[in-house]
Amino acid sequence: MKKIMKAIGITILAGSLLVACNNDDTDGTDKSNEIEQENEDTEDVDESNVGAEGNTSTNEYVDQLDLKLGDTAQVSTNTGEFEITVKSVKREDEIDEENSQLDTFHIVSVEVKNIGSAAIDAGELKGMFEMTDFLEGSGEPEVSNWFESFDALDGEINEGQGLTGEMVYQVYEADTYYLRITDGLVASDAVKNQVTWSFAQDEVQ
Repeated sequence: MKKIMKAIGITILAGSLLVACNNDDTDGTDKSNEIEQENEDTEDVDESNVGAEGNTSTNEYVDQLDLKLGDTAQVSTNTGEFEITVKSVKREDEIDEENSQLDTFHIVSVEVKNIGSAAIDAGELKGMFEMTDFLEGSGEPEVSNWFESFDALDGEINEGQGLTGEMVYQVYEADTYYLRITDGLVASDAVKNQVTWSFAQDEVQ
């Protein structure tokens, strides 16, 4: 009888040990699965962040404030994007037998390319720019619509297309001039970035 009781006790003890071992194995497997899942989630987040950064780095337009004649700027507006190159500036004392209301006229030769997906109105584009000899003050508007005797920048520029033409400004005599986006357009976010060309009086033809 004692032997039978002893055998039963050993059997029960062995069963308890087996159950404990199975529980330990299950806990270990669950923890391993949790760690693997966390690693996968982390990798997914990292890849998502890389993609977001990649998208952010494209189509960024920055201020370009130290441009010279011959330089090209990229501009982003709330209606499109374009490149513009200021090729040269020439002086005229009168246009169509009309004198400047200031000291003289500056005729700016430019080349524009549409680098966006929407068509651009060149007439609206040239109206974005002003010329000044004092950066802290306001500038003079573009006035080519007043005259007919030159190659005005006009017409529609479709995606990927370019156009050359002239913009006209009335200016005072000065040592240095600046052509830039009208400050109010940048302040209102109608234009996303400021671009400014500077040129000396002796660079004017």
